[in-house]
Amino acid sequence: MNVAECMGMGMRVLTEAGVENARADVEWLIASCLETRRMQSYLNLNRDLDEMQQRHFESSLRRRAAREPLQHILGTAEFFGRSFEVNRFVLIPRPETELLADLGVRHLRQQPEPSQRPVGEVRHSGSPLLALDFGTGSGCLAVTLALEIGGREHVHTADEIRGREPPMWEGRCGLTEPPKPTSSRSPDCWVPTPSSASRFTERREVEITAIDISLDAIEVARRNARRHGCEGAVRFFQGDGFAALRSVVPSAMERFDLILTNPPYIPWGEILGLQPEVRDYDPVLALDGGEDGLDFYRRLAVEASVWMRETGVLMAEFGDGQFEKIAGLFRDAGWVVEEPIRDDSGRLRILIARPAAS
Repeated sequence: MNVAECMGMGMRVLTEAGVENARADVEWLIASCLETRRMQSYLNLNRDLDEMQQRHFESSLRRRAAREPLQHILGTAEFFGRSFEVNRFVLIPRPETELLADLGVRHLRQQPEPSQRPVGEVRHSGSPLLALDFGTGSGCLAVTLALEIGGREHVHTADEIRGREPPMWEGRCGLTEPPKPTSSRSPDCWVPTPSSASRFTERREVEITAIDISLDAIEVARRNARRHGCEGAVRFFQGDGFAALRSVVPSAMERFDLILTNPPYIPWGEILGLQPEVRDYDPVLALDGGEDGLDFYRRLAVEASVWMRETGVLMAEFGDGQFEKIAGLFRDAGWVVEEPIRDDSGRLRILIARPAAS
């Protein structure tokens, strides 16, 4: 069986199984079997698969037809132009969450140097920026902050950038040109080009803390930090919410400039109605937001302020139609809630809240 025949068979199987974007998924599965970039398959339509490659493709195709997520089959998902390990223990990063990462990066970049902060806000000379990823899952938010804000020096050469596989979400935004990853629009379509080669230097010192109730998720996040060379810039703690931090450091000693979170926000009664890829494969812990989907926002509204600097900001992703209720929870707890941020589809998506001035 050659590549063209595999592509035709795969299209038929996945279309009959009700898989959206069947063509793109088949292209990814073939590329995985051949260990090539996705679009190179079209340059090799007459290439015959050997016996091992054909078994690999057929096995992967059966799994995708059973509605196992493509990212689980490939073992990775793209986020902010980088590849992250994913499996059944973590939520697959969504394009919408890249907007949350982008906002967090921009907020930290705008923070004053330690010497310019109010006296009560400076712990010591050279005090780093502190950020918390609440419910880290795969670690995509924590790792992105660590790489985009500070820490190690890394040079992206033109050859390295040319060799990158475009994100799995390419084309979702309908862009004709690749936006920069820190633009106001979600960067899920951003593909680095040779002209975007740049040197990331020691811009700001930042300490990232990532917490999750799932030890399995913490292990995945650790591997992703190691994968991207920033393991030393991210601290990982397992525990239930802020309890994960109380056991290692009192809140009076750890005040964050930024808390980012994409908490579970699906009402438990709606989980069974989700797509099979989500319902059957994403961890329930990462989906179940309680009876109305707002359980974690209630906790954040009550518990988070004591862990924040006076100039700190909490940014949280939320589901469709939830903003007014979530904003009410935070206002009732004494927070100042700013205008919500819309995603690329125009839906309200990100809550921004600040502790009320004391």
